[in-house]
Amino acid sequence: MYVLDATPLIYLAKADALGVLDGFETVTTQAVYDEVVVRGKEAEAPDARRIERYDPEVTESPRNETYSRLSDTDRLSDANLGVLTLADERNATAVMDEKRGRTVAEVEGIDVRGTAYLLLNSVKYDATEADEAREILDDMVDSGWYCSTSFYSDILDKLDEMRD
Repeated sequence: MYVLDATPLIYLAKADALGVLDGFETVTTQAVYDEVVVRGKEAEAPDARRIERYDPEVTESPRNETYSRLSDTDRLSDANLGVLTLADERNATAVMDEKRGRTVAEVEGIDVRGTAYLLLNSVKYDATEADEAREILDDMVDSGWYCSTSFYSDILDKLDEMRD
């Protein structure tokens, strides 16, 4: 199971590629949904409507021991906190790109991956063709999704390997 933070939802929606998530068990938190859909629609962001139409599974994040322990963590948003707490409770993988959230996950022993991982897995499990994944990746980058040039090159190399 993947617990989605805002970034994967936003940038897959911007690339009109939320279908990449099909076939995977995914969930997001109410805080993430409010951030990307409710406030996104208020800001008239087209990706907010795409996410709303995609209709992801949404649940409240638990208020458990992990939540209590992490709630005072510097520079960890409420949305990130909820994603990490839910992923920990369900023994799932948190999917987030923000460095702070990923660092906290690693320290806490919570499995964490990024948006590129979802895209590559979609190709790995034959839900998306490698060429289509490259177009999605380029569309995400064109829409403002950030990755270093070396990471971008690594993703392209993996897509090339998967094509063969």
